[in-house]
Amino acid sequence: MRRRRVAVAALVACAAALVAHLPGLQRLDGLTVDLLHAAEGRLLGPRPPTDVPVVVVAVDEATYRAEPFRDTPAALWTPQFARVVDALLAADAAVVGLDLVLPTSAERFLPGHDREFLVALRRGAREGRIVLAEVRHQEEPIRPFVGQRIAVGHDANIRVVNLPTDADDVVRRVPLAVERVDGAGNVRREPGFALELAVRGTGRPLALDADGATFDGRRIGAADGSLLLRFRPGTDEAPTLSMADVHACAEAGRIDRLREAVAGRIVLIGTVLDVEDRKLTSKRLATGPEGTVRSPSCAEPTGSRATPAVRGTVSGVYVHAAAIANLVAGTAPRPASRSERAGLVAGLALAGAGIGVAAAPLAGALLLGGMLAAAAGIVMAGWAGGVVLPGLLAAGAGAAAWLVAAIWRFTVDDRDRRRVRRLFGLYVSSDLLDRMGAEGMPSLGGERRELTILFTDLEGFTTLSERTDPLVLAPLLNAYLDGVCAAVMANGGMVNEFVGDAVLAYFGAPTRMDDHAARAIAAARDIDAFAERFRTERAAADAIALGRTRVGVHTGWVVLGNFGSSRRFKYTAVGDTVNTASRIEGLNKHLGTRLCVSAATVAAAADPDVRPVADVVLKGRSEPMTVHEILPAGGSADPGIVRYRAVYARLAEGDPTAAAALDALAAEGAGAGDPLVVLHRRRLAAGETGVRLDMVEK
Repeated sequence: MRRRRVAVAALVACAAALVAHLPGLQRLDGLTVDLLHAAEGRLLGPRPPTDVPVVVVAVDEATYRAEPFRDTPAALWTPQFARVVDALLAADAAVVGLDLVLPTSAERFLPGHDREFLVALRRGAREGRIVLAEVRHQEEPIRPFVGQRIAVGHDANIRVVNLPTDADDVVRRVPLAVERVDGAGNVRREPGFALELAVRGTGRPLALDADGATFDGRRIGAADGSLLLRFRPGTDEAPTLSMADVHACAEAGRIDRLREAVAGRIVLIGTVLDVEDRKLTSKRLATGPEGTVRSPSCAEPTGSRATPAVRGTVSGVYVHAAAIANLVAGTAPRPASRSERAGLVAGLALAGAGIGVAAAPLAGALLLGGMLAAAAGIVMAGWAGGVVLPGLLAAGAGAAAWLVAAIWRFTVDDRDRRRVRRLFGLYVSSDLLDRMGAEGMPSLGGERRELTILFTDLEGFTTLSERTDPLVLAPLLNAYLDGVCAAVMANGGMVNEFVGDAVLAYFGAPTRMDDHAARAIAAARDIDAFAERFRTERAAADAIALGRTRVGVHTGWVVLGNFGSSRRFKYTAVGDTVNTASRIEGLNKHLGTRLCVSAATVAAAADPDVRPVADVVLKGRSEPMTVHEILPAGGSADPGIVRYRAVYARLAEGDPTAAAALDALAAEGAGAGDPLVVLHRRRLAAGETGVRLDMVEK
């Protein structure tokens, strides 16, 4: 294969892989999960739920038709719920979760009507074997009636049952933990409904932290704190008993029959109806008949053996049952890691592009089909091993890369090589060249525009370059400049010029942006973080020592455009703003700081994480300008910074007690090494007042 085709294949593959990572395409991962469920259902067939630790007690159509539920509003069923809960607890259910909310009560009209239910809840709560449900909405949550909350000990035995959906309104995961705010305004993380039942039902240890959860010694869930679900193909997620039949067993005293079904298991009581609490899940392509009743044979409620139609949705209680089964058995799949995702997508994109530039259309199509079949096998193998690989995304990247590469080969490669060379020039152009290309050939001239200018300088580099072999210094400098430029580019800036180790960057050019000041401050923080890390890593490796990087940022008006001669010119900015930014960078050398920014930039960015340095009269100016130091994000809340600001305000007002306050700040420990504290103490000791610094030169 010729070098050009190899280059095109690599370029197309990279483009396809990058496009595949666009946020809008990530929803294909959800469809991949759906198809994996469907394929598993086709290959394995329905599996009866006889090996799961969950039993569902269903409020189903049979319940509504049976006595004593028939012709009675559901709000008046609390005595029946009491008998069911008592019977399940007596039958040694490990824990009982009510996946339904009874937010109202008839107590006001029928005093004592709920007493048996409240007693049953209290008993279960004392034994740690009852969990009620709460549904959160945008305004007020739907919670159990206040008497029920009191009976179970309030929030200790109430958990959130919300099932969030993906962008396509499909439920594929459950939250492992949610935040709850108590009456005092304190926020705590607590397990979600399914995780709480799994913990209580198994007695296994659980640890929640800010990044997720550890259950039974193993890390569970995805990076977003959710558990991706794996549903059973075809049938219900758990053995299902009709609530009417459980009630009949309780009335007949046949707890022994119930014990055979629920002893040691987690029991969910929930609605299993045609129109209520239906969820579209990743099982939507592999559903089966719902409500397969496993009756304890105490009664035969009317219609309990009827087989309902197969539908795409399932009852919400079965989603929680699947989550509990996944947690207990450790069968929940994990999303592929970044490296696994990138490897599959890039591999198929590269293979597709290679086929496109190397093979004839028919042969290429056959090879593409074989490649996609092999990829499907890899994805299925990953699913069997508990990993969800981005099958559709990778297949789409491979097919798109093949199509683009094939079109290129047969419409361009063999017919118009000159045009190809011209087009390749566009692939290496910057944003500026893209803009110039859209507007036509560039010409001399400029425009007045507000920009934020950023200057960097590497401390001691001149001395280092005098005593270091250029062949050794060049790769070091390139690595350093690469990191600085990456920070600028990541925040939307444009690197305009290199002067040795120094970098000049613009924010707000060549394309306009309203937040150029905020972007420049963010870039300054990123540059500082990179430079300190780079310097520390080299010091740890006993390599050539580098100094600290100093950054200056200023916002103002410039003349921006193409300047030079008719034969050679440069896109740049001219004006006092550029000079001022350079001099602000130079202030760091005198102040002992690393990041200085003008008040104009701070005001434009509205960034709170800065602190005032002084009112500085820069070289060539007669009037002072306020200069600030850029702090790490969130640094303004540091107690030392808060105290420094207070002392600085007293200095600016000419308060004679400010000197003592500075001394006290320095005596605290951290303040002793603060370069700005040292600066102002030295100034006051020399007889200066206020916060003005005169004629500071670079």
